[in-house]
Amino acid sequence: MASACRRSARPALRFCSIHSSPWERPSRIDAHMETHSPVPHTSVMTWAISGHSASKDAAGDTTHAKSNAAHAEIRISMKHDVTYDASTDISRLVPGHKGDFDACHRLLEASPEQIRRVLPELLVWLQDINWPIAPYILKALRPLDAALAQPVMDILAGDDEMWKYWIISNLLPQVRTEVRQALHPRIVAIAKQPTPGEAADEVNLAAAGLLAQWGSD
Repeated sequence: MASACRRSARPALRFCSIHSSPWERPSRIDAHMETHSPVPHTSVMTWAISGHSASKDAAGDTTHAKSNAAHAEIRISMKHDVTYDASTDISRLVPGHKGDFDACHRLLEASPEQIRRVLPELLVWLQDINWPIAPYILKALRPLDAALAQPVMDILAGDDEMWKYWIISNLLPQVRTEVRQALHPRIVAIAKQPTPGEAADEVNLAAAGLLAQWGSD
């Protein structure tokens, strides 16, 4: 029977950040960015830099007098918009660890075109459907068009049986018609002529169940 839990280790990704704990907030995310707020945030910091002279009065106290030097004002504006756009590093859509919810929120704000550019990296996070971020990945991928078919086909043609199992049982039931049509022959083959590995992990049963959901055989 298919295992209910697997792979506690972080998978290898093209894009990743380095942190001491698998649950640590990724270092690549600015500490001042609040990704959960839908409203762009602008903060302005101003410093006044002025020349001054110092002198001592009779009591020994120091007094300060402003010089005639012009005041220099440094103004720094920082604007952060949580809506993902093309000017942002596309790798920030890919989770760096299994608790990277910041990346997941950015992913759900991204356009289909942006998501398509990192499809293979995102599918890695469906190697174990028990990972906390897996539901976010599913939600982002299910609405995609036929571009989803080939990366998924590559997984179904591989030898990672549990990855196939999770893809078939959790992602494919709700994909678009064009994705179903592209993957249908492969799903039929798994259901009717499974490899020994597919049969051992009940991938063939998942495929048969998917065909029933799709209303085909």
